[in-house]
Amino acid sequence: MVAQSSCFASAEFGRALQPAGVCQNRTSIGGAMSTEEKTKTTSRAATRRKKLIGGLGAAVVLAAVVVTIVSVAGGSGSRSGTLMTINGVQYDIATGANLAGADLSGANFTNVDLSGANLTGANLNNATLTGAKFGCIPVNNAQKCANFTNLKASGIIGTPAPLPAKWVLKSGFLLGPTVNLSGLSFQDSTILASSTAPGIDLTGANLRGTNLKGAALANAILTNADLTGALARNSETNSGSFQPTTFPAVIWNNTTCVNGSNSNSTNNTCVNIGY
Repeated sequence: MVAQSSCFASAEFGRALQPAGVCQNRTSIGGAMSTEEKTKTTSRAATRRKKLIGGLGAAVVLAAVVVTIVSVAGGSGSRSGTLMTINGVQYDIATGANLAGADLSGANFTNVDLSGANLTGANLNNATLTGAKFGCIPVNNAQKCANFTNLKASGIIGTPAPLPAKWVLKSGFLLGPTVNLSGLSFQDSTILASSTAPGIDLTGANLRGTNLKGAALANAILTNADLTGALARNSETNSGSFQPTTFPAVIWNNTTCVNGSNSNSTNNTCVNIGY
């Protein structure tokens, strides 16, 4: 009867341990199985099937977990839920997120909602912001808006909306109060013309021949910047000098003035220093 049971169980999985003839001979020798024996045999086979299926299910779940982990820890910009790995660091990307000082350069934030997020000192250079939101969210009966203080944001791809108050996108640059554009080149460009960016950081920037007419850059930092030939006033006939009313409280330090002189040798200023 033992051999008979083994043969029966093997048939459940379509894999006979003994040739069919042997099973038939042993059945004829041992006699037909009782109803109770058949029930026990069928039960054992069902148990084995459940264990097999359970094992396969566990393997599938494990594989899914592995895939999820890989998707989170993958290359720059890979996502899983609100988690993103950007430049080797994992961030929780969501409304109100704290991303202060984060290197988010080159990240893809298409249609991502970062309203109320703290991006103080963050780097968004060359990021894709198509449809990204940087608005406000309600917090404790007040509005918490996205914070762009000292933000680096050049080479922006796409158009985000909305943006924090007083911020605009112009030719791939996010411009607004205290924006950090240090070390960049605006030579012979009009990107900064008529812009309102108090506290803008233009440390070491190449501003040779740059059109700054109509720009409101109070408290700008122009340390080591080169303003040779820059256009500063609204009037073309007097475009060669910066005026106190246009650039109040600007930091001039080793700045090359519009006529090529150095601010350090002109009472630490380029104001009223013309061609």
